Amino acid sequence: MENLNQYIITLGSNRNREANMEKASGLLCSFFKEIAFSHPVITSPFPPDPYAADYLNRVATGCTVYSLEDTIDFLKNTEKELGRIPDDKTNSSIPIDLDLICWNETILKPDDWQQNYIQQALEYLGFTDLKNQ
Repeated sequence: MENLNQYIITLGSNRNREANMEKASGLLCSFFKEIAFSHPVITSPFPPDPYAADYLNRVATGCTVYSLEDTIDFLKNTEKELGRIPDDKTNSSIPIDLDLICWNETILKPDDWQQNYIQQALEYLGFTDLKNQ
């Protein structure tokens, strides 16, 4: 039997938000055999940026046979496939941002983890043990 790795991924977009979120969610569903999504929510840019549009965000979680490295590579390749380029962050215009924030109960991005919308999504998805780490 294969070992399964648990993941939590955040998805965010502030350019062509709905279409990019739908495309990214579909690509995640095709890669991961097991995946669940939180409801999408609109958030203001953090840190505040008067030139950036609000973000559409959601959280995805599940288990996978893929390694940490394979998962990160897939996320970065998906960002590129959906039009993400290095200058996007500088220009405050993000077609899609996919971040692996937790892997097998290890929080990889503590600052992101503490965001209110992520905590609410974790609660919705049933993560109470990890929620306040």
